[in-house]
Amino acid sequence: MLEDSSTEDSFLRSVARVDDTVRPSSLPPRPGDLIGGGRARRYRLLQPLGSGIAGTVYLAFDERLQRSVAVKFIRTDRVLFDWRRALFLREARFGAMLQHRGIVLTLDCGWSGDLPYLVMEHVHGRSLRMILGHRSAMEVGDAVRTLISLADALIHAHGRGIIHCDLKPGNVMCLPGHRIKLIDFGSARFIGEPLVTGAARTTAGTPAYMAPSSGRRIRSTSAPTFGRWGASSTRCSPGSPPTT
Repeated sequence: MLEDSSTEDSFLRSVARVDDTVRPSSLPPRPGDLIGGGRARRYRLLQPLGSGIAGTVYLAFDERLQRSVAVKFIRTDRVLFDWRRALFLREARFGAMLQHRGIVLTLDCGWSGDLPYLVMEHVHGRSLRMILGHRSAMEVGDAVRTLISLADALIHAHGRGIIHCDLKPGNVMCLPGHRIKLIDFGSARFIGEPLVTGAARTTAGTPAYMAPSSGRRIRSTSAPTFGRWGASSTRCSPGSPPTT
């Protein structure tokens, strides 16, 4: 069931009111730390997998279920910490709404001190950006299968009222058997929400993969996301993205 606009507007108002002077009191996580599950902490951080503008992802081991997982923490060295923390918690909420073979699974979320964390399945593969960085283009058949799988994942998200807002090759993990996993819903919005929200006053997305209309839209729709899908598709074949 999709959330009504009053619920969405209430959340946006709360994000806009958060204190942008708040700083985390907890120390940043480190490899070897054991987090989660109250006293019976279960996720042991092993090593960083990657870092972006909003957070850092660690490879971790779930000692209760004996499996590898990925754990994402918010960045602690950024301004607007309280605003980013609110959006980070919302990313966990989006993840819980999305159950699709082409979207990374959200398994758990919690707090380590005052730092929220998000536990996801550990995806064994390479990003589409990494694959394309080693060759000028994909084989036509591989590219078509990859893009069809990606479109299927986007349709699932849109059917639940969620727009990814930062679709690009770096957020598409490629797995054996021409399977994909769409990752990083940190910039996502509900359909109809403002694209520019909160204290940061920036539009979600990566400019090289944004549809030209994205910067002019006041409310989010599915159209710019499929514009990003089109921009990503050009990276799978010779040529440059349609926008610069």
